Amino acid sequence: MKARTKLFLVAVLGLWALCGSAGAIEGSGTEAEPYIITNVDELQAMQNDLDAWYELGNDIDASDTQNWNAGAGFEPVGDSTAHFTGAFDGQGHTVTGLYINRPSSAGIGLFGYVHSGAEIKNVGLVDVNIYGNYHTGSLAGGSYGSSTISNCYATGQVTISASGSSDAKSGGLVGSNGNSTISQCYSAVNVTALSSRYQLGGLCGYSRARSGDPPALIINCYATGTVTSNGWKVGGLLGDADGRNSTVSKCYSAGRVNGTHKKGLVGYNYRSPAIKDSYWDTQTSTCSSSYGGTGKPTAEMMRQATFANWDFANTWYVVEDETYPFLRWELSGYERAVINIEDAIAEKHEALERIDAALEKEQAASDALDELLGSGDYGDLSRRDVFIARRKIRFAIRLEKWSKKALEISIKKLEEALDALGWEPEPLSEPIAYWKFDEGQGDTAYDSAGDNDGTVYGAQWTTGQVNGALSFDGEEDYVDCGNPSELNPEYVTIEAWIKTSSTGSTDSIVGKDKSSWPQQRVWGFRKRGDNEKLEFIVFKTDSDFAGIDDWDFATGITNISDGIWHHVAGTWDGSIIKIYVDGQEDGSKGYVGSLQQGQTNNVFIGKMETFDPSYFNGLIDDVRIYDRALSADQIQQLYEDGLSGPGKGKKK
Repeated sequence: MKARTKLFLVAVLGLWALCGSAGAIEGSGTEAEPYIITNVDELQAMQNDLDAWYELGNDIDASDTQNWNAGAGFEPVGDSTAHFTGAFDGQGHTVTGLYINRPSSAGIGLFGYVHSGAEIKNVGLVDVNIYGNYHTGSLAGGSYGSSTISNCYATGQVTISASGSSDAKSGGLVGSNGNSTISQCYSAVNVTALSSRYQLGGLCGYSRARSGDPPALIINCYATGTVTSNGWKVGGLLGDADGRNSTVSKCYSAGRVNGTHKKGLVGYNYRSPAIKDSYWDTQTSTCSSSYGGTGKPTAEMMRQATFANWDFANTWYVVEDETYPFLRWELSGYERAVINIEDAIAEKHEALERIDAALEKEQAASDALDELLGSGDYGDLSRRDVFIARRKIRFAIRLEKWSKKALEISIKKLEEALDALGWEPEPLSEPIAYWKFDEGQGDTAYDSAGDNDGTVYGAQWTTGQVNGALSFDGEEDYVDCGNPSELNPEYVTIEAWIKTSSTGSTDSIVGKDKSSWPQQRVWGFRKRGDNEKLEFIVFKTDSDFAGIDDWDFATGITNISDGIWHHVAGTWDGSIIKIYVDGQEDGSKGYVGSLQQGQTNNVFIGKMETFDPSYFNGLIDDVRIYDRALSADQIQQLYEDGLSGPGKGKKK
């Protein structure tokens, strides 16, 4: 056994009592024979050999890290004095459930600090829960010294503590990027500062390369998570770009940005960094300005033509009018096959159009030559010259027709191949109830998905986000939708558009609740009065008065009492309660079970009938209930469908 392998095995075995069991580690830590990481204990042991080469051998479950180190969780690999300088290749695998709770520490992430040409690539971090102070990111707290991070992504939550210096230099993927490169990466992490900390971004908090320094480059990246801080230098993609050699190129952000000094793409720039060919969504971000980049509405952010100088043949892909651009490496082999076939079909159809245009011109030329031969007036030409020209034109026409036939055969075979793959996008399932509120008058709100018509009490008809809506006064206005059996699913999604500027009061959006604790309580979706954020409460089956484990809730992080329309959704799939705001996950809580059944309480819109009934103050539009937890993509689709404004949303 090589000495390096012995060293790494000793390190892993030293972690056995703390983290779990360990076995033999394959590899020797060299480029030719990297260590193969197969579990979270081996992942942690990388800190004992910081200049080695590593690969993931499979997906890693890191959820047990929440029980490590007396609640502090995973210890970042590499710190401010002993950096990670090796290479890490995730081989396309994921690390799920990474937990770090170190609110007084700097250099927080799977890797604390990487330096001196370190390389991290091809790994996804799923559902991270990271709590740090300074230089905090899900993947790396800081990346320096011409290191590279590529083809990586993260989802989950990064939280920055209220204590410490005012600058945080923290982001969804990387905290601080100094003279290094982040390429073809994305972050769907929500980044939240618990005070007015600054230099926060959806992907990266701070990127610096001043004149004469090696470059700091963020290229072909995007961020979709929510960024929240009342400090300055807060951006949807990057908090602060610093220095002439700091570049952001071909990037975009589409997440919501909350705060007093929020900016759409880049929160601040200093000493003339280059922000090139980059964009942000002005609607989803709620930001009209940025220190660099171009703001576009959602519809334009889903069109290839918007993104000047981007490489959609090799790096990016977009489903026109359906998705934001995404990186081609995100596609599975199956999806790549489908897209390659679709691209080939599109190219051949374009070739057909060119052939048809050429045929039209060639046929016109042939007709003109026939007319010339018939007239006998050849001018300076001989009759032989005209015959030769006509023969060449007719030969060209035959070639074009042969090419057209070959293309048509090729297209047919490609279409047959596409049919054989059975490719279909994920369908959006039908709701079990859907109140559009488009009636405009009367005291009945019709259910367009079933027979669950509601009776309107006090609420007034008005213009909504999508056609009509109802206005509720916060006192005794509500819609009673009854208690039909189909509104008693085991799992659920509640979805609506709301608009409120009410503060300090609990506003109930939709509830199936009753003032009998807890037997008659099923679920409630509301805005809390103490923090102006969403709360989704569920009560599981067989609940009784015996214990608090009979119910639980998730709370959002976005203040929604700002007087503008928000798309809101709450889901429970029997394991995780989730909240979404404007198409983005806004909060979650693990909770196992299924909804209570057989209760006699009605479904109310604009009201929850608890011990002290609470009402909604504002506008509600397009309320849907599903008997399953919709996916994040489906929630995003519902949000995008309603963005067009009054009378223009897609009506499912």
